Amino acid sequence: MLSESFHEIWIVGELGDEDVEKIKEAIAKRVLKGERRIKIKFYLREIGSLPYLEGLRKVLLENVHASIVVEEKAIDELMRELERSEKKVAILARDPSLSHDLNHFKDKLEFM
Repeated sequence: MLSESFHEIWIVGELGDEDVEKIKEAIAKRVLKGERRIKIKFYLREIGSLPYLEGLRKVLLENVHASIVVEEKAIDELMRELERSEKKVAILARDPSLSHDLNHFKDKLEFM
């Protein structure tokens, strides 16, 4: 299953309550389009930081019709991943210090 194509949602920084709703909406749109494989990547300053798990739990419980994979990566890897990415990804950028750098990749990003 992991070798199959996934629609990707990237979250940069920690999750807030309003972010959880945005993620739920993004997944719901994809499921309505028939896309049931979703990969959520968290880019965090502190790997192993667990506060996002409570929000993620809400997302997972409401989306039992989708196959959702979750990855956690260091925020330092974000720009390299964007350079390598060949497809457009949905991104929720919670870290304002990266907004200038992200604008360089706006053709690959769908801001949430």
